[in-house]
Amino acid sequence: MVNPRVFLDIDIDGHRIGRVIIELFKDEVPQTAENFRALCTGEKGVSKISGVPLHYRGSIFHRVIKGFMIQGGDFTRRDGTGGESIYGGPLQDEGGFKRKHDTEGLLSMANKGPNTSSSQFFLTTRPTPHLDGKHVVFGRVVKGYDVVEKVENTPTDERNDRPVGIVMITNCGELELRIPPKVLEQQKAQKAAAAAAAAAAATNEKADKDQGSLPTVRAGAIQIEDVIVAAADTAVVAIPARALIRIQDQSQSQKMTEKVGEGEMIDLQGATRRTDGPRDRAANVMIAQVAVGNVMPRRVRDRTQDRLLDQQQQRSRSNLQQRIAMSSNTKLCVPYPDLGLDRPRLNTKAAVR
Repeated sequence: MVNPRVFLDIDIDGHRIGRVIIELFKDEVPQTAENFRALCTGEKGVSKISGVPLHYRGSIFHRVIKGFMIQGGDFTRRDGTGGESIYGGPLQDEGGFKRKHDTEGLLSMANKGPNTSSSQFFLTTRPTPHLDGKHVVFGRVVKGYDVVEKVENTPTDERNDRPVGIVMITNCGELELRIPPKVLEQQKAQKAAAAAAAAAAATNEKADKDQGSLPTVRAGAIQIEDVIVAAADTAVVAIPARALIRIQDQSQSQKMTEKVGEGEMIDLQGATRRTDGPRDRAANVMIAQVAVGNVMPRRVRDRTQDRLLDQQQQRSRSNLQQRIAMSSNTKLCVPYPDLGLDRPRLNTKAAVR
């Protein structure tokens, strides 16, 4: 979170002495910081209680004590007896007095007792530990402390510490944070990298979830748009024409969703299978001829799962493998036990172990 910054342009007897820039601790005391920020901008308009603008512009520093602090913020009476918050009532002492008055240039709320702050504030010109636990520190001077020192050293009436000259806030408002172009580019690059990493993580998480929930089709009927996990050693499938399936290799190195139909070849880069020679990193999965959604298993490595297949399915699978291996250019007839008929198998270009 970036804390807001405000400015106070200060004159003494009509002569500009400079600008004070203050960071407000909105991350620690949000209501107090927002009260001061809005009174600097004047965005709340005219008070319904006092009938005066809720704005520090034109108000004065009515009390100055050298070696201690400068105090202002009474825009209703201009003598230290008035003031009003943007909330219409006194502010609560928020933040648990976490910040201490341990240095010069701190912005703190003036009050008449616990939970009575309104709009009056003071800027310290030295550490004031005796104020700890009584006043809420809600900002600090980040630029223009020399202007605070000029106000501190202005002549005052010893009877009431009021400046002899008129020390006025002639203008005030909120500063817009401007980021240098190089820093902005770096931030954009970091955000883009973080977004890409988050998207990749979400994709991986979804893929892991899908993989855990999707069945590996071994046998039985499948429907259009069923998801088929088909590694090179998993299955040759027969599906309705132009069915939408997702084919995923066993190593989870690649996923794809394709419109596939009779006779189309899907190349799974990264899948692992054995040919007659060395291990091959590419595998072809061929979509078999339309057969009302039957699945003909081809090879199952897991012997535990092999035992779950009945003998008839194992014999059918073995016959299919032998026929495919016989010739890469031979039309085969593949038995479909569930249908009780033979259907022609398409040509295959890959040897199958």
